[in-house]
Amino acid sequence: MLNQPTFLPSNWDNRNIIPRLNQTIEVAKALYASVAYWTIGTGILHPRLQQLLKHRPSFCCVDLHFPTNIDKILTLYDDGAHELFLYMRKVTNSSETRLHRHLLHTKLLLFDLSNGQAELWVGSHNFTLQALQGANREASVIIPLPQNSPLYVQAKDYLLAIRNEEYCLKFDPALIDQYKQLQGQDEADAELECFVLPLLWNSNQHPNGAANALAEQTALLLGDNPEVSKSLDQLYARQASLLVWAYDLATGRVSYWNARVQNASRIDRVNSSSNIWFGHPLLAILEDNRLPYLAPKVQELNQPLLRNFAHAASIWLYEEVTTRLAIMPPPNPKAKAHWIIDRPGTRELQQLSDELLNHISGYTNNQSGYLRPNDRDELGLNTEGWLANLEEEAAKKQRARNARRLPAPKLPVVKRPVFAVPDPETPTDPLRDLQSSLTEADRHALQMRYEKPLRARYFGDQRPSQGLILYSAALPNITLDKLVIKYRLLIH
Repeated sequence: MLNQPTFLPSNWDNRNIIPRLNQTIEVAKALYASVAYWTIGTGILHPRLQQLLKHRPSFCCVDLHFPTNIDKILTLYDDGAHELFLYMRKVTNSSETRLHRHLLHTKLLLFDLSNGQAELWVGSHNFTLQALQGANREASVIIPLPQNSPLYVQAKDYLLAIRNEEYCLKFDPALIDQYKQLQGQDEADAELECFVLPLLWNSNQHPNGAANALAEQTALLLGDNPEVSKSLDQLYARQASLLVWAYDLATGRVSYWNARVQNASRIDRVNSSSNIWFGHPLLAILEDNRLPYLAPKVQELNQPLLRNFAHAASIWLYEEVTTRLAIMPPPNPKAKAHWIIDRPGTRELQQLSDELLNHISGYTNNQSGYLRPNDRDELGLNTEGWLANLEEEAAKKQRARNARRLPAPKLPVVKRPVFAVPDPETPTDPLRDLQSSLTEADRHALQMRYEKPLRARYFGDQRPSQGLILYSAALPNITLDKLVIKYRLLIH
């Protein structure tokens, strides 16, 4: 590392500071930081950033307000960055109507390096693409310094003071919708919505393995769940897009597949061959409200087997969605957040305003450092005349306001958030919970206790019972209240 301060950007024609920032992130041991706005997700900065922010002592404080992107912060949290904090405080009724009313503007990064060294980044860069890549005209300075220096201690103490303020709260993924409410995000700005069908499959059972095994394939889904049948009927009638959430029993990997319902129908259990489509290369079996199991179809099902089911649907899987994708459940209607007046903060701000006015009214005292009326600025303008002009402009505006019968500006008010705690018994994301709960041992149990019996019954597997008698592990719970679930999509 350089041992002299460095100005960024180092070149006017190349104002992208991401390579230099990644250079430090990659070797840093800890990070203490505060930025006003954060709009980038994973994949922009070095993945070491998420590792740095995974545990204390590292942390980063970010102002809640726009343009901070809550969904992007969620992707970082999901990738391990759990020491993220949101600064939630705002000012209303401020006379500075054209200025931001958010109170965290610090852009300060302090990196701990090896051998007791550190880097202090000070400047105007927020964690936005426009700033980091150079579209904005930003500037920052990197100051190398030892960790025992007074400047290091002062900067770290300042950042810790921000984090320890009552307005700076640790990011909670269960509150993302309430964060957006506090931001003032309208429902029209919500993410794309899509229905998601979860299922299990085993890439070892497919000739091509996991690579594009399900791409451009048609699956016949058989089941006896009236709710699933109704949902698939509606998707077929609307020709709506469907997203298949596929959990691989062989690897534990989840993949997403763009899909569409091509046909849906009830099965006539008296004449069970009616309305059944043949020639589907894939077969999905839904039993007892458990996740459907999908595998290559070996043979056509006979009528006694078809009588086990009440509905069928033909589902076309286009391709795996390789775009970085996150799915989020719809907002909890009981989870509401709002701003309330923070009386101590308001008193503090009004006191600061009064002190400022006192300073301005006492500018004739030369000991205060302010200009006296007979001083002239470097442009040669008389300060007294300049102030008189400003006062006249203010008087004109006041007369105009009075003519419109508008009230004079109110005193500034500081507000803080209040959150409504959602019902803890209500699962916020059933698929996320399911995926995180399944271990390698659970996958093996599912293969033995769930996959093998289904393969024996519907896929012509002649060796399903091998090892089952000696296998004692219980079947993991893969039952969901709903099997066709509405989610919001986040593309990042």
